[in-house]
Amino acid sequence: RGRLCFRATDDGGVGGSGRIAASPPDLCFDFNVPKCRYTVGDQQGLTEVAGLFKTNWLQLWALNKDITRPEGFGLPGSVSAGFELNVGQLVRVREGDSLEKIVSRFGTTLRQTLGLNADITGTKPLVTGELVCLVPNSCRERS
Repeated sequence: RGRLCFRATDDGGVGGSGRIAASPPDLCFDFNVPKCRYTVGDQQGLTEVAGLFKTNWLQLWALNKDITRPEGFGLPGSVSAGFELNVGQLVRVREGDSLEKIVSRFGTTLRQTLGLNADITGTKPLVTGELVCLVPNSCRERS
């Protein structure tokens, strides 16, 4: 979530009337960027998007059950420009959790998890109930 504001002013430069105009109000936009989601761009397939998120296309395919043809860009059942992909799984922070505990539990890395969560830093403690986006390692055997 965020708010982005713009302010345009006339500094009375060359060609101006010499009068000082009242400052216009700021123009602001509220926005929300969903966690764990990515909108596919032109000429991007699962392989290209996977590279952006330091994972592989098979992992992305596993996170997106509605993709039936992972190999066919733009074909029915595949991805195309504008398609919204899950790039991770949302996990709710439990009481007593730390980022280190969560990445260990799901067999992923701190680096990848921080890369998927711009709102989380390695030094700020997590809050119970907060959502963390991560890519679980589905090949890791739990002990």
